[in-house]
Amino acid sequence: MIIKQTSSDFGSAQILETAKSRPAPERSFAADLKAMTGQVDSLQREADQAMESAAVNGAENIHETMLKVEEANLSLRLMLRLRAKALDAYEQMMRMQF
Repeated sequence: MIIKQTSSDFGSAQILETAKSRPAPERSFAADLKAMTGQVDSLQREADQAMESAAVNGAENIHETMLKVEEANLSLRLMLRLRAKALDAYEQMMRMQF
């Protein structure tokens, strides 16, 4: 009985060539940070509008208002934590001796 050797890469060479030929998307950390800041800002504005609406019109949908406020709070806390991590990394780099 003759057993032929089969290719074990299942076309991975073609996938690698395709991946190499495509240019990587040009996204920078600054652009991502700016987009995240805009999203946090819009969540904060939505929460403010929901609180205003609840104060003026009465507490009809208080659960939705509280959800929006908590979502805005969580996004702000995440952004502040990322800021703290970035500052820590910067300070560590500044302490390095070359």
